[in-house]
Amino acid sequence: MVGALVGAVLVAAGLVSGHVAFAVVGGAMLIATGARTYVGWLARRRASSSGTAER
Repeated sequence: MVGALVGAVLVAAGLVSGHVAFAVVGGAMLIATGARTYVGWLARRRASSSGTAER
């Protein structure tokens, strides 16, 4: 979650200041954070649907 926030701040700073590098790095952080979140969600969903998750 912190990575997404930092990434969003870097993208905004890069767009406002005109520094493309900040925007690129921030965008990469947002993409990486989103990918980790999706993979974790997918793993939890598969575990619960296959019945391996203990309740």
